[in-house]
Amino acid sequence: MRWLGITGHTHDAPRTHLERFRRFDFDTVMFPLNFVLWAIPEYRQSAEALLRECAKHDVGVHIIKSVAKDPWAGRPKTHTTWYEPFTDEAVIDRAVAFVLSKPVTTLCSAGDVTVLPKVLAAASASGPLEAAEEQALAATAAQYHSPFVGEWA
Repeated sequence: MRWLGITGHTHDAPRTHLERFRRFDFDTVMFPLNFVLWAIPEYRQSAEALLRECAKHDVGVHIIKSVAKDPWAGRPKTHTTWYEPFTDEAVIDRAVAFVLSKPVTTLCSAGDVTVLPKVLAAASASGPLEAAEEQALAATAAQYHSPFVGEWA
């Protein structure tokens, strides 16, 4: 038996996956999702549509960039990730809980050995966010930026 998956790493990943998903029979999709990206209306709309299609067709969903905070934008890199990650444990806890509150199969780990233990601890202790908790987290999203350089297109 063979399995086919698709991955994307930009603002248009959910929209692109949705179109490709309509053309090909993928078993899994992998794309970025966090509360900062969810706050972008166009991103959220595409991500919600993709999540609905994945659930409808029993397609596995792997999430990356759950703790992506900002692009480095010329600032000195303090971590091995190509984006600036959240480092505050309380924010990481809520960011991980946010993603795990969605219909996802896998939360992929952070690519930095100093952030990874915090993500693992958050995932171990995580429960679904209540609506009020998700709204409070969403209210903080504007102070951060998409990890992808450039404006939403």
